[in-house]
Amino acid sequence: MTELLGKRELIDVPDETWLFEAGISQIEGSQGQAIQALYEENWFYIATAPGSRKKHQAWIGGYQDHIAQFNTFVEFMFTQLEICGVLDALHPDERFTISDALAVGALHDIEKPFIYEIRDGEVCFRETDEESKKAFGNFNDKEAREKFRQAILECYGIVLTSNQANAMRFVEGLRDADYSPEVRVMGPLATLAHMADQYSGGLCYNLHR
Repeated sequence: MTELLGKRELIDVPDETWLFEAGISQIEGSQGQAIQALYEENWFYIATAPGSRKKHQAWIGGYQDHIAQFNTFVEFMFTQLEICGVLDALHPDERFTISDALAVGALHDIEKPFIYEIRDGEVCFRETDEESKKAFGNFNDKEAREKFRQAILECYGIVLTSNQANAMRFVEGLRDADYSPEVRVMGPLATLAHMADQYSGGLCYNLHR
């Protein structure tokens, strides 16, 4: 990471081609404007962050690779679901647009560029000040990371639909504690997001963009 600091001026310039290819600039409305601002204003962190600590895309720029793979899968599958009539068959309350899905892709791991960095070839947590530690806790804890993610969304005025909030909650799948034999806890958008996350993190984990 340290060798990149001297090139920060160049890395601070957003890659407009990547923003389009990863679906970021295709997200519509005020939500899309806020997400694009979030990415552009924090481009150095976005461009240099790993995709995870160890399990997938754990290299400089790996976060970009993960988001691009996630949303490329979303776009492909959304088209297939349209062709097959799956989306039209959904309950009206569970229907979603391609923009809704791309936004989930852009946001589901948005905390990672701000808490992970690579030092001496290893992914580790960024140094955080005492105020951040007091506000969010230890980033080794999943709850602290989710709390921080929510703070980022609030900072940029990003409001999720109920389907997007469900997808953000279950992008990693349905845990036993949340399972119900009576209702579908994990909605259709969450299912697509989980498929995309597994495609990138579970299948393309070692694939550079």
